[in-house]
Amino acid sequence: MAALALLRDHIFLPYGWAAYLFLFYSNSLNQLRQALAMTIVLLGITLVMQKKYLPGVLLLVLAVGAHNTAVLGIGMLLVYLILKKWDTLPVRTVMVAGLAGAAAFYQPLFRLLARLGLPISRFAGYLETGDVHFSLNPILVRLPFLVLALWLYREFSAEDTEGKGSFTRADADFLLIMMAAELVTAEMRIISVDIYRISLYFGVLRCVLIGRTAQVLARKEENKTFFRLVLAGMMALLVLIWIYQVVLKATMPSSPTPRLCCTSAHRPQPERKGTRKCRHLLSA
Repeated sequence: MAALALLRDHIFLPYGWAAYLFLFYSNSLNQLRQALAMTIVLLGITLVMQKKYLPGVLLLVLAVGAHNTAVLGIGMLLVYLILKKWDTLPVRTVMVAGLAGAAAFYQPLFRLLARLGLPISRFAGYLETGDVHFSLNPILVRLPFLVLALWLYREFSAEDTEGKGSFTRADADFLLIMMAAELVTAEMRIISVDIYRISLYFGVLRCVLIGRTAQVLARKEENKTFFRLVLAGMMALLVLIWIYQVVLKATMPSSPTPRLCCTSAHRPQPERKGTRKCRHLLSA
């Protein structure tokens, strides 16, 4: 919340906060240490975007103490600094091409690593059997927000110096590239749970992107009714994603939703103490 509040002059704060609640809060109940690291990384990156470099970098280092995967925040910082210095078409093209290459060739690469005997993940066996397929769900829950930001790119990336700090085209391009990185890494989750966890660091910046997009829509003066409907549609989509992921698909087992307490998409596990009582409550 502190990270979003720092950007309140450049994003529509209620939508940014709603994005966190609907997309990440339930997941944080299942991954407490990483959720803490993830939010610290978000705050650190936000401080850097506000040109508060020293506290921002210190927070990124502190995040590693909460969870080792937070070292990715340093890489994100480097990407941001590169865009801040050289936000040109060739640089953006190289970054996008690299992500496209990762999306196209990650399966052969992981298959090669598995054959070499490297312990890439507990799902490496799927690579040998070829039982790895393109999954549409990670794309469908992320792509609409990215497409909407690209559609509004001129206003989304416009220089915004109102209030505290500023929002520049480099900031906008950084958010878009991080969203593309999330799409790629989330698609790899069937290969490695660790890669899915990495995608969360990119994904939490979706709160900023959604807040910024909502602000652009709210400021539209032409076709005001149409853009207000799009704005309402964004909130409806956030709610639908939450219902799909948490209530229907039960992808977050530690959510307080009663249905989730004994529901799992993974292999059957041995019955533990208390499971019988939970089943009785579900059958009631």
